[in-house]
Amino acid sequence: MHAQAVGPTIVLALPISSLRAILERNPETAEQLLRLIAARLHRTSVALEDALVADVPTRVAGRLRELATDHGVPGPAGVRLRVPITQDELARMVGASREAVNRSVGALTARGLLRTEGRTVVIRDPEELLRDARRA
Repeated sequence: MHAQAVGPTIVLALPISSLRAILERNPETAEQLLRLIAARLHRTSVALEDALVADVPTRVAGRLRELATDHGVPGPAGVRLRVPITQDELARMVGASREAVNRSVGALTARGLLRTEGRTVVIRDPEELLRDARRA
């Protein structure tokens, strides 16, 4: 398993017995945890559906749009992702080869929808990016 933090992070290992005790004392925490799990399950379901139905350019554009929403900083040139990302990482996120992602990113860049600066991505307009991918 691989995880990447966006900012300073503290990671703690919590024994299941401690988690159980916390949840018994704080039912609202259990409810929040269930909501988090349900949201992740929903995202996984949507990602699986996309992998089965959508083509690679649409999946790449959709994932970049999600990253812009979750980790983007709006600016005059578009939305800059705060999270550095490689094409290998993006390929794993969308379930495609690095080569297919490279072609998709290249096409988006050629159409002026995306700009890369090393591992930094700037998306001119995340909504337009997704609309363009669905039309192509």
